[in-house]
Amino acid sequence: VGDTVWANGTPKVIVKFYPKNKNLFDAIKGSFIWNINEGFVENIYVLPTKETDLHTSLSQQYKKDSATQKFIPTLTTTQIKSLALNYKNIIINVTAKTHLYNFRQNVNLSKKDFNENIYEYKENYDLKYDTLNWEKYQKEAYSHNDSSTFAFYEKIGSIKNLEKVINIGRDIVSGKVGVGKFNLLLNKFINYNKVEWFRLGAGVETNDAFSKKYYLSGYGGYGFEDKKYKYGSLIGYKIDQNLNLWIKASYNKELYEPGRTDLIFDRQQYSSESFRKYQLQLLDEVKKWTISTTLQPVKYTQIGISLSKEHIDPLYKYRFNNNQFVFNFNELTISANYAFGRQFIKYADKQVFFRDKFPVVSFQIINLLNDNRTNYAYTKYDLKISYSFWLLGKGHHNLQANFGYMNGIAPYYKLYNSKGSYSNLYTTINNSFETMTYNEFCSDRYVSLFYSVNFGRLNRVGRFKPSLVISQNMGWGSLQHKRKHADIVFNTMEKGYYETGVTLGDIVRYNLYGVKIGLGISVYRRYGPYKFDDASRNYILKLATSIRI
Repeated sequence: VGDTVWANGTPKVIVKFYPKNKNLFDAIKGSFIWNINEGFVENIYVLPTKETDLHTSLSQQYKKDSATQKFIPTLTTTQIKSLALNYKNIIINVTAKTHLYNFRQNVNLSKKDFNENIYEYKENYDLKYDTLNWEKYQKEAYSHNDSSTFAFYEKIGSIKNLEKVINIGRDIVSGKVGVGKFNLLLNKFINYNKVEWFRLGAGVETNDAFSKKYYLSGYGGYGFEDKKYKYGSLIGYKIDQNLNLWIKASYNKELYEPGRTDLIFDRQQYSSESFRKYQLQLLDEVKKWTISTTLQPVKYTQIGISLSKEHIDPLYKYRFNNNQFVFNFNELTISANYAFGRQFIKYADKQVFFRDKFPVVSFQIINLLNDNRTNYAYTKYDLKISYSFWLLGKGHHNLQANFGYMNGIAPYYKLYNSKGSYSNLYTTINNSFETMTYNEFCSDRYVSLFYSVNFGRLNRVGRFKPSLVISQNMGWGSLQHKRKHADIVFNTMEKGYYETGVTLGDIVRYNLYGVKIGLGISVYRRYGPYKFDDASRNYILKLATSIRI
């Protein structure tokens, strides 16, 4: 829909746009003003067609730069209305305006002028009202609304108190709560698995307020079923700030899942991936000493080298080469991670992950350094590619591909367990095989693909507005020297493992201190060569959870 108007003798067209009435998914509506004489958009205004938890809108103004004769944005205005913090019944209406002025071209900047932080807020910035500086840098005059904002801060007890409330959710999701010069490690306070039942403990680490060069951490816990203590400590020293070069030494007495793949620089795509540890079936008691170094030689690239010594005692019946004994591994690990376009937001001493704009590639080589007296020898190669992206406006796509190859022979602990996640706890665990039981498959070479598309909120079912997610997972794997592994039951998947799922997410939604919690349901179907003969066992109903900042 368009209308022509005249402003200061210049003809302009106001165009309004909106989705079709039968649109099923989230869309936007709005308008823009077209300057007919100059041939450019002067202003655009957009907002969601449907109400959400946050009522948002965005507008942007443009003008012709006299020096460059190019059309540039001069003012961007973002409005967020009715933002509920669940704290003292506070409702906030926020308006953020960004002015662009003093436009320059062909500015010579070195690589050192850029890093992964797209925004940095320093805690010591002066937030007090200074008339001279305010009028010098602020494009809009100090208004009654501004004075009301300061009055609001005074009423609730200061900006710092508000920040603490907002940061509660961020700290819970990150698993760390800052207390002075230390961070409490929340994931060390309580744990659950089939071997320990419940574990209670505590963990703490230093932060930048303690030292920017030295890093210390430690934890301890006690399992009520196995009646054993687990503990660990780490000390680190930053050798070079520009290279982010660290050297670290650690010791752990811990329970670990056999067949797991640990990539040093791994980052989870979904919050649900951390739930898998609560249903682990088989665990080994491990004593591990490690010395490592990590660095960032160029932007977006991380490299790590480590030497480790592991003493493994399986907590289940298992024989390797017809013998049952503890295992010792001395390993050299070389890791690399490349995340082109990765972005962070830096707040004081905290760097919060924002997004990955392009595929993230992680590669790792592990070489056994044991002498010839052991009856196993191997080199492992692991590759992981993760990518989250929007495609043609038709949903948010998440892809993860994993590859593993072992050259040689190793006990069960060092193989690949295929990452099944079906158990009595019916909870969706993304980037895992939802219909595969824990430790059901084993391999020394494998490929797995996890793919999902989130089409957003469904809008045309009354007040029932869940998000729709379609998932497809598949994997292949094989194992040489099967006869060397005895007293443990597993299968291999040379023929290919397949499952498809449909999720209705965010059926129930709740905002808690800056964290968005959603609950929904998922249905997954197992099919292909490894489906069950009983058709009903191939369908799994799970609770779908999501936690977002």
